[in-house]
Amino acid sequence: MKGKKVLKIVLIVALVLIALFLANTIRKVIILKDLKDKISKYEFSNFHLSINSEYDYDGHKSKLDYYKKDNKELSIMELEINGSKSKVSWYNNGERIDTFYEGADFKNVEIDSENMTRIYPFSIFEGTLGGDNDLFIKSISLKINSTKINDKDCYLMRLGEEKYYFEKDTGLVIYVEAQNAKSNRIYEFNTITDEIFTEPDISQYTLIKK
Repeated sequence: MKGKKVLKIVLIVALVLIALFLANTIRKVIILKDLKDKISKYEFSNFHLSINSEYDYDGHKSKLDYYKKDNKELSIMELEINGSKSKVSWYNNGERIDTFYEGADFKNVEIDSENMTRIYPFSIFEGTLGGDNDLFIKSISLKINSTKINDKDCYLMRLGEEKYYFEKDTGLVIYVEAQNAKSNRIYEFNTITDEIFTEPDISQYTLIKK
């Protein structure tokens, strides 16, 4: 009789733990689907994403600006290391990519480059969390907490060694903490004009021969 009572208590505790586990997992799935739905409402054919990063290494900073309008793209990567600054700019006019390199004592250009740096606001879902059918499985080990960053209400999501802060109102990642860096993200939508894609005067640069 005593053994049956103990077994009953164990089963009740087990059922409670399973119920809590399922409730927490379903909560995370609902949050992820809500974030994905909010991101899907943005028009990604015309936008600007700016990422400002500071690194744990003294004097190391970077800024990445990515612009897109229809089939035109522009990426500008600016680096600062102990006061020394350099910049790489990729211009894609829809037919070819030209890359401009600038530093304290050089200005070079590569015509018809093979690739360029791109970054998309939704890439964290497509690349790491997968599609809707994967959300339940991924949610089992995923940690999601509510927090604030830059005075904005966010969901803090830990993926490996990285922490992503998703703004609750927009679904967009606005802050990232990696192992050796912290990054702020700023977005603009439907404000990009063709003028931003005008390339610098190539005659002021040294041509890199392939």
